[in-house]
Amino acid sequence: MQTLQEILIMRKWTPEEEQEILRTAEANPDHLRKAFQDLSLEIGRSPDAIVTRYYNVLLPQQKDVEDCERQGI
Repeated sequence: MQTLQEILIMRKWTPEEEQEILRTAEANPDHLRKAFQDLSLEIGRSPDAIVTRYYNVLLPQQKDVEDCERQGI
């Protein structure tokens, strides 16, 4: 179990956490909030942190990659 100090310290996102967020979103596109809430218990991040990471970082990156693939870049 984590101490309060460990919980309050902002830590960097790992590639594994980011991949898990993307897998969870892909598997549950119609129920993201619930899926991210469940995922939060598995990876030790708050649901709000996961939602923020997904919409502000991961989703835009994913769209950029898809755009490049469509354009053949």
